[in-house]
Amino acid sequence: EKRDSLRTEDVPYHATLQEIRRSLGAVSKVFPYGSKIAQEDPNAEMAVTKEMDQLISKGAFDPDNPLSERWVKANVQGARFCDLMLVISIKNVETVALQRWKARAVARGDMLRGASGEKIIEDLQHITPASLEATRLGFFWEVIVGPEGVTLQGDVEGAYLTAKLVGPRTFIRISFQHRQKGWNGWDRLMDPVVEVFVGLYGLPRGDTCWGGKAQGGMKALKYEKVEDTGEESLFLKRWTPKIVDVVLVVIYPDNFQISGKRLLAAKTHMELKDRFGFSDEKNFALTDVIGFERETFPMPDGRRGLLLHQTSFTEHAIRRYEEKYLKGKGLKHASTPVAQSEETEPENISTRVPEHTGSDAASVGGEINWAARGTRYDLALAGKRITQRVSAWEAPDSALLFRAMQYWKATK
Repeated sequence: EKRDSLRTEDVPYHATLQEIRRSLGAVSKVFPYGSKIAQEDPNAEMAVTKEMDQLISKGAFDPDNPLSERWVKANVQGARFCDLMLVISIKNVETVALQRWKARAVARGDMLRGASGEKIIEDLQHITPASLEATRLGFFWEVIVGPEGVTLQGDVEGAYLTAKLVGPRTFIRISFQHRQKGWNGWDRLMDPVVEVFVGLYGLPRGDTCWGGKAQGGMKALKYEKVEDTGEESLFLKRWTPKIVDVVLVVIYPDNFQISGKRLLAAKTHMELKDRFGFSDEKNFALTDVIGFERETFPMPDGRRGLLLHQTSFTEHAIRRYEEKYLKGKGLKHASTPVAQSEETEPENISTRVPEHTGSDAASVGGEINWAARGTRYDLALAGKRITQRVSAWEAPDSALLFRAMQYWKATK
């Protein structure tokens, strides 16, 4: 019900709920916080507790120092206010062995208001995280540097929370169901709020603060920005004058991709870990990025080959479609992603094709487009046509979506 209030055209700088959901995992199944499955699974509640504990440990706010919103409005000049919401999901749905509950506290920055209730809209300059093109460049570089090439990852847990919030003082409302046991002083106030000290996800200035910190840290360590690609978050480190000794660093919203010769990549990883505080991992080797998988293999001439694919994501998307729209029956195959002419489709097409709504088309079409952007360029035309019709979806359009899914399965 709240999705319409998060449209990017209303608030250009705001990270929409869809973007927040994507950041939770390659494929995440999102549930309302109050849903039955989330309330009954103890692992879901543990994820919520972990997220709230992380906010406090990172100094996001002081849970024992709530203030009256009315008092703040009267005494803090320029104060801003918004609600805190929890997004909870099962992360990595496409890979059973990796599935886990993930909760993220998100400030409703799209509803940020001043003391008089006026809506706050700022024109901020944001730093764009790396795109899939930068991801490919990193993987390519691993192979180009020779048999010693590796790609490593570094995850900054709660990256936004490590950057101090700048600008006007901001306060959040936390609903009763999200407050944790042991928080003091909340019951004695009718309108409790707490001040935010770091860049919470969802705040307009949140990604600006973290982005500035990341870019400033790279500059301080004398990393060079690779500007001729159009990327704002692609850097390189020259350890020696030799080109093959360059290490390529890709920065995502809250993690790093590091590609180069093994020893130099490890040296770079340690340097960045000391600067930004990577989470400890059993293995820092990078095998996939947001559903984008890579594998290397030896070639007959001694060189290394690189295979980029989206197998796990594709299988999950097709399986989910068959379960939701075909009652578990398998899709029949189609030889092309779109019909040569839609007018040639039989008139009784509606009796053979499951009915889809515009909302269904947006969801499934988004999956098709993600595959097209990654490795399946042959799906681009079908994905484009589907998403172009979402806002004025009609029953005959379901044939277009159905055929694209048939082709996707036939060629997976």
